[in-house]
Amino acid sequence: MSNTATSKRNSRIDILRTLSMFMIVTCHFIYHGIRNVTEGDTFPDLGFSASLTGEINFFLCQLLGYLTNIGPNLFIMITGYFLIKPRNFRYATQKALHLWLIIVFYSLTSLLAASLITNGKAFSYQELLDCIHPIWSRQYWFMSMYIPLLLLSPFLATGASALEKRDYQWLLLVLFILNFAISGIGYGTVFLGPVPLPFYIFVFLIGGYFQLYGCPVRYVKYGIYIYLFGYLALAAAVTIAQLHYLPSGTYPHIKGMANNSITLLMSVFVFAWVITLPKKETRLGQWAINISPYILAVYLIHDNPLIRPLLWNNLIRPRDYIQQPFLIPFCLATSIAVFVVCMGIEWLRATLSGFLSAHITKGHVK
Repeated sequence: MSNTATSKRNSRIDILRTLSMFMIVTCHFIYHGIRNVTEGDTFPDLGFSASLTGEINFFLCQLLGYLTNIGPNLFIMITGYFLIKPRNFRYATQKALHLWLIIVFYSLTSLLAASLITNGKAFSYQELLDCIHPIWSRQYWFMSMYIPLLLLSPFLATGASALEKRDYQWLLLVLFILNFAISGIGYGTVFLGPVPLPFYIFVFLIGGYFQLYGCPVRYVKYGIYIYLFGYLALAAAVTIAQLHYLPSGTYPHIKGMANNSITLLMSVFVFAWVITLPKKETRLGQWAINISPYILAVYLIHDNPLIRPLLWNNLIRPRDYIQQPFLIPFCLATSIAVFVVCMGIEWLRATLSGFLSAHITKGHVK
């Protein structure tokens, strides 16, 4: 990448993109690895309340789960921030098609890997079909929303750019009212489905608003502190309530929080705080720009529905460390390892793909 192209890029946003994906991996450690959302509404006794170390770990896991739950919202805000400037539909379709091909590649690769790991278990025709149609099959709920959002982005950008600032603000207010939901209160429970595209259109437009109009520093000067201490207070309250006031026969479990509730407000605080930071070229920013093309694949690889149980239940097994004082360091170190390995896999895929493409093109030219 040339220095000119780099200088035009907002490295703070690329750092935030990297951080948001790391948050997603860490959040999955907490919710898939420990809470294990695949078990539905059943929460077995994991032993958090068996010792002081377990109780402390419960609080820290709850806090870390809340802190990292903003990752998907941040990722969509960043997408809106970059794509709110109108582009033609061809650009959007090329971007969506490229991503779809990568999703299919990792879906098929994950199916093959899972089959080999499970002693050559044969995969079904339906599983193969689900890999070829990952959006329809909702193998990745996030991708089932993200690709349609990419296809809609030129029209969203054109419409948003045509609005006056005040009308844009009214639009965001209406969308906020229609999408907000917490504990069954709010219209979000009416309009949202399994793939919450309307909500993420709203989040996309929030990111776009910050690109078009910025954000006065005075409004978000303390946003990062609200995010940190707000979730600290919530985690403390949930911990005390679950460890000391649960009904008999029920066990403490790590609470989740919907992306369209308090998490949305916290996401806005953090995003707005980041874009109001002084622009400064750093090695970290350059590094974040360089790895940006490989970031999304971290999600595609580690959270594939076939790889997910193998990763958390068989390989990492975070439940085995609930009574250990190093649980949180282990969580962070493991999340970094998963992030780096997945990004390395994507770098290798992209490098080989580029080499083959160049070789084929060279052969045609001859």
